[in-house]
Amino acid sequence: MVCKPRDKGGLEVKDVGVLNLALLRKWKWRILNETNTFWLKLLSSRYGNVKVKVQVGDSSMSTSKDSICWRDLILSSNIEEVDQNCFNRGFLCKVKDGISVALWKSCWLGNQALRMVFLEIYQ
Repeated sequence: MVCKPRDKGGLEVKDVGVLNLALLRKWKWRILNETNTFWLKLLSSRYGNVKVKVQVGDSSMSTSKDSICWRDLILSSNIEEVDQNCFNRGFLCKVKDGISVALWKSCWLGNQALRMVFLEIYQ
């Protein structure tokens, strides 16, 4: 009720959940598109290959030692009630040398990872 427009009886307060998700997605976009920036080097030294972790975006890419902010960033793709996971459908990967792509965990076939489609082979 509070987030509704004033003409519909609300107070026009912004939905904090949607704003938080937008900011997390903005950081993900920057991680995937920027190179040689100080903050990206800092994240990479702390969390390893951050580009792959952002692309995969599930709990297998984070550990209990990771900060809560990093885990929120990684798991923000799993919030489907807002946008049906449109972030991961909004970019393409170039495989090149294979270092920046998670073959089994990235979504190559529609919106399912290969590890989910070929369970027998992956296990």
